[in-house]
Amino acid sequence: MEIPNQETYLVFGYGSLMNEESHTVSVGAHTDCGFTYLHNYERIFNLNYGKWVFLNIQPRVGSRIYGNIISVSPVGLDALLKREVGYELVNVSKSFDKKYSEPIYTFIAPPQHATGLIKQSYINKCMLPLPLEKRKKWLEDSIITNKIFPDEDPILVE
Repeated sequence: MEIPNQETYLVFGYGSLMNEESHTVSVGAHTDCGFTYLHNYERIFNLNYGKWVFLNIQPRVGSRIYGNIISVSPVGLDALLKREVGYELVNVSKSFDKKYSEPIYTFIAPPQHATGLIKQSYINKCMLPLPLEKRKKWLEDSIITNKIFPDEDPILVE
């Protein structure tokens, strides 16, 4: 995808990119634009990277994903492109109720069969920024078909 030259870029995070600590390490200075829903997608753990499996999203009419939008500089976007190995930057602007002043992008990996383990610490990192009352639904709505590696205790979900 050709990325237009802009002063800032809006990026929708649905997993570890929702986590302030996680994305700040990569993008540095940014603006948090708040949490919202991306429509017609669902979460699925199906991105293989080494022996681990990471979160992805796939189209599904009628579904929605809770996440946050951050505004990053071109340097911040470049850092995310280097960080999000295996994902493609996709314009998802048409999948929001609210209209934004610039395009909104997210990272989506091509569909694949997950073969590794999912780290509990990764699930925790993804859910930590969610309000407690949204964590259980986040887990229930995520397609998880692989075993979870218990590298740390699960965080509270209710």
